[in-house]
Amino acid sequence: MIRGDRERYWRSTKRLMAAVVFLWLALGIGVYWLAADFAATVFLGFPVGYLLAALVSPVCLVGLIFWFADRQDRLDRDYGMAEGD
Repeated sequence: MIRGDRERYWRSTKRLMAAVVFLWLALGIGVYWLAADFAATVFLGFPVGYLLAALVSPVCLVGLIFWFADRQDRLDRDYGMAEGD
């Protein structure tokens, strides 16, 4: 890989990682912040705030991990850095 491609690869990787960290913080903090507002609302016998914090947040965060892995794999393949290349 030539130097210019390597710099573009790492710039893309850093940008992706910054986006993931931002989304992780937004989901990790934002959902719990919103959960307090929905604590009085009940759905299926559970407070909606609890459902957001206990069910939705972990699923979204795990989904974010899989999304990141897919995007990083695409970047690796585009720049010839994938395993086996």
